[in-house]
Amino acid sequence: YKLNPNTRKCEDIDECANHQHNCDRRNGGCENTEGSFECSCNSGFELQDETAARQKCVDIDECETGEDDCDKENSKCSNTTPSSQNKKSKYQCVCKPGFNHQNNRFDHQCYNINECVEKKRNPCYRNNQVCVDEVGFHGGNKGFSCECEKGFLQQENGSCKKCVGRE
Repeated sequence: YKLNPNTRKCEDIDECANHQHNCDRRNGGCENTEGSFECSCNSGFELQDETAARQKCVDIDECETGEDDCDKENSKCSNTTPSSQNKKSKYQCVCKPGFNHQNNRFDHQCYNINECVEKKRNPCYRNNQVCVDEVGFHGGNKGFSCECEKGFLQQENGSCKKCVGRE
């Protein structure tokens, strides 16, 4: 408070407007209260130590606290800070191999990549084989397997040979 010389009454000093506060200006703000002020933090941040001389807002690790809604089976949570690209999310769900985001990289769900629909991703479309999609990636970093077409038999070297004889 300060004494107003004209009215001879005590008036509240707005420490926030006068920048006479110890709040974090980058990741938080100041709110004037009667006779004092309070520091607050932006969404995704929390006060590190309310008793410290300088109030600092630190990032909340939503992955560590379990506040994320990542697809636990097909992705891993990675803590981030809100950005101009991603104002809502404070974490990113990183898809496991063989999975990707359907809409954008900030989507929290990961979906199986069907390698069989992309002929460039697998060698099955030659040598009398058909592609069978597998969920995710398995041994050898591929999410598919090749099986012989009907009427062909798989050889030791993986190639398919036409069956001769009984049908």
